[in-house]
Amino acid sequence: MRTRILITGAAGNLGGKLVAHFRAQGRVVTGIDRRNRFSVTDLVDLATPDAAWTELFSGQDAVLHLAANSNPHISADIAAENLTIDRNVAAACAAQNVPRLIFASSQWTMQGYFGSGRVFEEHLPPRPSTPYGEAKVQSEEELRHFKGTCLCLRVGHTAWRNRRRLLPPDEDHRHAWLSDRDLCSAFQRAVDSNFEGYTVLNITSANRGSRWPIARARQLIGYRPRDGTSFIDAFWGRFRSQGRLS
Repeated sequence: MRTRILITGAAGNLGGKLVAHFRAQGRVVTGIDRRNRFSVTDLVDLATPDAAWTELFSGQDAVLHLAANSNPHISADIAAENLTIDRNVAAACAAQNVPRLIFASSQWTMQGYFGSGRVFEEHLPPRPSTPYGEAKVQSEEELRHFKGTCLCLRVGHTAWRNRRRLLPPDEDHRHAWLSDRDLCSAFQRAVDSNFEGYTVLNITSANRGSRWPIARARQLIGYRPRDGTSFIDAFWGRFRSQGRLS
């Protein structure tokens, strides 16, 4: 088991959940963020390279990189800062010989296919249509050259209050849903699996009828989701949207 883990974006939705998960397992977790809340151990501005925060990467078995402005509708300027952060984190990992980098990518890398009825297999060429998605695609491509192992996880829909029956009724949200339990399981498998090299993986729960296949994640890292949506959740969502449920 890889015991020393650094998590960027530890004050965010995903990062905070992952810090709690890995600490509960007894691992040594360093949580960094520019905001001082939740599970943050070190205040760091990853947009600005600095030897002090780069040193935090020394001796880590794995880095989970989640730091970003995660609003998919951000401006091109903010998306450019996300890309700068990704590059700075990759450079820090290289400088400190971190053997394993797990990058939180996004399904917005494939937004140009939405509504097409396509199955979003990982081998399809990315088709982003927003600056946020374009920056994620650029980072995925640049991380192909990472000298250690790098897994780019296209993380599904994971809300702060992440209950299945609170999902909007539309198909896109139901197909892309990722429960908190499955989120933690996927990143744990990415950390602990024997996979070496570079790959991009879809990560969702086992959602009925989903166009986001997770067969490669099952095969390459042993991901086994325990949750998932069904057609019943669509009915719940429609009732709630009509004011029949709270």
